[in-house]
Amino acid sequence: MGIRELVENKQVPEVITQGLMKENYATYFNTLLNMEKLYLEKEMRCHDMERITMSRKGANLLALVVLGVVERRPSLVHGDFAFAMLASQSENDTYPP
Repeated sequence: MGIRELVENKQVPEVITQGLMKENYATYFNTLLNMEKLYLEKEMRCHDMERITMSRKGANLLALVVLGVVERRPSLVHGDFAFAMLASQSENDTYPP
């Protein structure tokens, strides 16, 4: 069973329960990093929003209020992506039409 499946089933990977030893150093920390990545994915999904209204800010910008965000997390920085679609648009549609 992979790390994702174990974590989703609230199980601890065996290498973590064994504890840190020189024989499993790389595997142990790799597993911890993967578990942290899965946790951050879950945290980001809690900010998913549907059927919200954006407000116009100038000629080319839209603003979006995200409730529950503290300490600028999650944050968007130059180069990040935020995906949005019109409420009347399906996920299979492509833009521009």
